[in-house]
Amino acid sequence: MLGLAFLLLGLMIPAFQSMARGSCRQAAIGSVIARLEAARATAIAEGRPVSLVLAAPQKPGEGHRATALYCQPEDRDLPPRRIGGWEPLPAGFVLEEDAALERLPTAPTAPGVRQHAALPCLVFGPTGALESARPSPRLVLKAPGGACEQIAIARFTGRCRREP
Repeated sequence: MLGLAFLLLGLMIPAFQSMARGSCRQAAIGSVIARLEAARATAIAEGRPVSLVLAAPQKPGEGHRATALYCQPEDRDLPPRRIGGWEPLPAGFVLEEDAALERLPTAPTAPGVRQHAALPCLVFGPTGALESARPSPRLVLKAPGGACEQIAIARFTGRCRREP
């Protein structure tokens, strides 16, 4: 009887580990989508462009590990100002960009940036739509085990959705 209990326990442990990994990935996806929605909502509320900026990778070829919001001042000749701090992604997760992202020149206050750099960003306009002439962009969220999730952002509405 005791042997049967240990056998069942041994079979259940991998199932629990798999569920934990899945919920961690779902939380990371939810975190990225919440940040995108916050940028869009802030742009609508402020009535000016707001950018979700991806931090510079720590090493070449690595993904982005943090994001920040930047708001365009009323005087468009001034540089965008950061709203709040840099928010890291959950441990082990990185974002990869596609070629459709804009570039935001930013000061060396971004993590991993030693000098002024043009960081990839998504710019939401006052209506919530993306301010880009490029097609609808995608972000790829990579999990520690290598699993990927795509998040697409609709160009005309700024709404985001998870893609298979």
